[in-house]
Parts: sequence; C-alpha cells; structure tokens
Amino acid sequence: MSASDGDLVAKRYRLCTELGSGGMGKVWHAWDEYLRRDVAVKEFHLRVEGSADAIIRHTLREARAAGKLKHQAIVTVYDLVTHDERPWLVMEMLPGRSLTEVLSTNGRVSEWGAAWIGVEVLGALGAAHREGVLHRDVKPGNIMIDENRVVLTDFGIAMIDKATALEVDQPRVGSADYLAPERVKDQNATAASDLWAVGVTLYTALTGHSPFLRESLMETWAAICNTEPPPLEDHPLVWPVIERLLRKDPSERLDVAEGTELLTAAMAELPPSQDEFVVPAQPSPPVPEIRPVHSEETIDPPPVRPPRPEPPPRVSPAAVPEPWPDLRADETPGRSRRVLVSILVLALLAIGVTITVRSLTGEQAAATAPETSTTEPAPANRPPPPAPVPPPRLKEYREALGFSIGVPAEWLRSASAVAALSDVVWRGQERDPTVGGLTVQVQRDTRPWNSAYTYLAERDRGESTDRDNAGYRRLALTDRPGGAAELEYTHGAAVGGRRFHVRSHAAIGRSGSVYVVTFTLHAVDGSALEKRWQELHPTMTAIMDSFRITA
Repeated sequence: MSASDGDLVAKRYRLCTELGSGGMGKVWHAWDEYLRRDVAVKEFHLRVEGSADAIIRHTLREARAAGKLKHQAIVTVYDLVTHDERPWLVMEMLPGRSLTEVLSTNGRVSEWGAAWIGVEVLGALGAAHREGVLHRDVKPGNIMIDENRVVLTDFGIAMIDKATALEVDQPRVGSADYLAPERVKDQNATAASDLWAVGVTLYTALTGHSPFLRESLMETWAAICNTEPPPLEDHPLVWPVIERLLRKDPSERLDVAEGTELLTAAMAELPPSQDEFVVPAQPSPPVPEIRPVHSEETIDPPPVRPPRPEPPPRVSPAAVPEPWPDLRADETPGRSRRVLVSILVLALLAIGVTITVRSLTGEQAAATAPETSTTEPAPANRPPPPAPVPPPRLKEYREALGFSIGVPAEWLRSASAVAALSDVVWRGQERDPTVGGLTVQVQRDTRPWNSAYTYLAERDRGESTDRDNAGYRRLALTDRPGGAAELEYTHGAAVGGRRFHVRSHAAIGRSGSVYVVTFTLHAVDGSALEKRWQELHPTMTAIMDSFRITA
C-alpha cells in the first residue's frame, strides 16, 4: 500500500510532500517529530509479489553504502526503519534542486559552475572509493545543488566491498547514456567507471544535452563505445578534464586527485557564478476565503501589532517574551474576549507601558510589575525590526481530543496517538529553503499532573538534557493566570546545524487532561530564525487567541 500526505512512518516521521518518484518508489519531504527537523524519507515499492527480499537487499545496500561515508558532498543517512512490512530510508533533507532541474530551467551551467560540480562530485567519489564503495549511477538527476553546496545522492545501486552484481535485477545497472564502455560490454565496474560518468555529467552540464544519448538503447551504447563527443572549444579550462575522463580505456582516465586539482585550478581562473544555482522564488498563490468547518463565520484575526520599541538594557540574561492570551478552558464567549484583548493591547500601546513577565523557579507565580519603557535613538547602522506578517484568515477545527483551534487552511494537518499522548499537528510551508515551516502542535496528555507549570518544568528538564539539543537556552518558564503556564526556549541541532525556537503553552482542562499548544520554527542560522519568528508573531497570536479547551 502506497503512503500519502500526513501518514506517520514508524511513529516518528510525518510525511508532508512527495518530492519525486521512480521505479523503486517515492521520496518524501517529511518531519521528524522527535528531533523536530526536516528529513527526506525514501519509500520503497514492492512492485511484484515476492519482491520483498530484493527490496530489502536494495535498501540495506543503499543505507550501508551511504551510512559508512562521511563527506560534505554525500547525502547523510539518519535512519533505516520498517513500516507496513517495508523498509524506509531516512536521510537529510537537501536544499536546492537536482542538476537535471537546473538544466531544465537554465539550459546549461557556466564553466565555473561545471568545475565546482566536478570538484565536489569527485571529492564524494574519492571518499566512497577509499571505503570500497562504487556509486555506479552518477548523473545529473543524482546531484543536488544550490548556491552553497553540491551533494551526490542515491547510492541505491552502489557496490560495496566488491560485492557481485547478482543482487541487482539487471547486469547493466545505471542510466544507459552514462554507462562507461566497459560496463556496456558487461565488464566489471571499477572506480574508473564512476569517473567516466562524471565526464558525461560535466559535458551535459555545459551543453544541456548528453553527448551519447541516441534514439534507441542500442544506438546509445554504440555511441558510447565507438564515437567521440564534439570538443567544447568554448570551455578551454574544463574541456581538457572532461576529455580525459571520457577516454574509452579505463586505464587512461584521470584519477580523482588529478581531476580535482585541474578543476580547482580552473575555478581559480574563472569568475564565480554560484548565483546561477539559487532556487528561484515562487510567486505567492492567491489566498482563498476560508470558511470554518462547524460555523457560519470565519475567525477574525486580531489587528497587526506594530513592532515594539527596543527595550532598555536589562540585567536578566535572557529576554523574556511577551505573554500571549491565557490558555484555559472555554469560559468566555470568543468575540467578547477578542474585543477585550484588542482594547488591552491598544491601551498598553497608548500609555507606553510594557508588562514584564518574570521567569519562575518554583510552582508559585512571581509578582509582575509594570515598567515604563524608555526609547533610545537607534544607532544609524542598526537594521529596522522585521515587519510582522499580517495574520491570515483562519479555518476553525473542532477536534475530538477536546479542543478547538483556528489554523490557516492551507497548512497540512496530521494526527497521532501513542498510549496516554495524543496530538494534532498543523504545519505551514515556507518558500525560503533556509527556513522551515512554522508548526503548531496541540498535544493532550491524559496522565495526572499537579499543574500545568509542573508539566512544562518537567519538559524543560527533558529538553535541556537531550544531547541532540545543542546549545539549549531557556527563555522563559512562567505561571500564567487561570492555572496555565508557558515555556519558551531555543536550541541547535546536533546534526544538520539548524537552530530552533520553541514556545509551549499548557493548561489543564475540566477532564483533568493536560493540553499543550507548541509552536516550533527552525532555520539555518539564528538571525534568520529570530527574524522570521518576529514576523510570524501575529500569526501565532491569532492562533492562540482562537484556542479553546472544550473538555
């Protein structure tokens, strides 16, 4: 059975969007709900009855091949799991596009771009060959690229430690027009066979077409064995490398070290052109009018708050976040409460008062005192604060777990349940590949807890001691009126280098269950993360203002 959007694989990886498919299966953009990071998940198809063993061998081969290699230009394998009696391969989520997609959009790449691709792919193959791994399917479709990184992917037909090809369905594995002459002639694949494929790939990158592809398979193989590609005289620095990679005799081809040296020297003489690999921005789709599921009116978002002035210097080591609406059982009609919140916001803005919420160290709330904010002239070189993004119109969800909430309708919804824990997750989409989509998770825990504050304090202890949460920094752990509590923190990822900003709001419903609303955002660096977090603050505020515990 094929998977679909929203499925939870191995109780951990939430499938979001299909990235591509082929004869062996599909590749999904997924969300790791344990480590809160984007991953790529490869789903393998059982094409015919009795093919499970072959698929498992194929998956294990790919996992072992890539898993034993460490290089910046080789995709990182995170996990290998079994779900629905099939293996699933979990890998790092790569930014950018495949080289095939780049060529489809741009037609060809610059000479500097081809040299850069060659240096990185040769480096990846060098690392693989030193470990006894042959890739055997180097081609533009298996090279991911953006302005910062080139990555060789898909070790699915790799040969490890001179393993024979008996485990593979066909004796000639790989893409037909990228096969080396010796492989066309049914001779054993060697490291030189991978280097031939690099030569064909670089030729294709510079011209926009494969030098040996013909109308039929036999004509393609005949061209590989018997013809020479037209010289690329317009590319005098890279063409000599390609020509030596495309020697018919494997013993005459460049090795990794010499090819890398020549291409690196070529890059030094050419003007850099990494901008050609930037992923083009996608136009914003029109936002349709959203109607709630169980009501005749949509939830009106609160007005956008203007950016707050810079606070004066404080002794506190961490900036305390602005509190959001109380998280409690539904005791006040929604529209009246929204009006009250709006009046309070306007009043605070009018008199210039900032309410400071002080972090607690115990289970009792500390007294809060208003402080008159002082505004200092901003230095000339200080960038203006990011403008908040107007909150979208929300779609109302009434969930069987005992709550209702308004969430942008285009966000992807998923749900899961494990023992006493149940949750519903909505995840937004970002067009900027350096920033992950904002996620809101509503979790219900039916286990008995003394208070919402105790619950979040325990979560704080767990998150702060998790070795995967590099640089954990608590921003606030606070009691809120009505028995609610808030926890906010940031941390990095032990693998992948991303930064995360997390904010949780907890309360105990009338049924005794704990409900926790958690917002999570991640980005490639801290400055981009905090900029986007501030921009999305009105959206998070609108979602929190719509939340009601109904059980």
